[in-house]
Amino acid sequence: MVLRRNAVRSARGSPENPRPVKESSALPDRSIEWLTPGFSLREERKLQSLIGSSWMHVLRGTGLGATVLATVLGVATFASTASNTVPATEAGEGEGMITGYVASSVHYALNGSNPADIDNLTFNLDSTPVAGSTLKAQIDSVGGTWYTCTNAATAVTCDTQAGTQATVAASDSLRVVVAG
Repeated sequence: MVLRRNAVRSARGSPENPRPVKESSALPDRSIEWLTPGFSLREERKLQSLIGSSWMHVLRGTGLGATVLATVLGVATFASTASNTVPATEAGEGEGMITGYVASSVHYALNGSNPADIDNLTFNLDSTPVAGSTLKAQIDSVGGTWYTCTNAATAVTCDTQAGTQATVAASDSLRVVVAG
């Protein structure tokens, strides 16, 4: 390989004939900047610092410079990252119609010794709640107690003696919640 000097331009801007300088074998190795094809000077110098400049000549001759640089950088990057173990999970989205129940045949059972107290409340729903549903009823609209209810198919019974005893005087509305 013959290296040439940069062409010197004349006053009109056309280059003069470039002259050969020396054979590349006559130049000291450190005076020639060899670059691996496809790499910038910065990437080349990083590779030299990682594997040593004496190996660079071997790698250039075989075309392995790019492969070695990619491997060295990949291993260095992988070694500096932490790994996490994440269990398999599920996520999803969906939609469904929310419909209400129709309560009918509402009946308040009064206490036998004090008819001012309500012992239980019964009513029917238009369809059977899903098994395990929560059923609650409230008969006092001013911060009244929510009573737990049970069902047998569409027939619902609420014990209005648990907690605060329901009374006829305080009862001014019926609110039923079924969630399941």
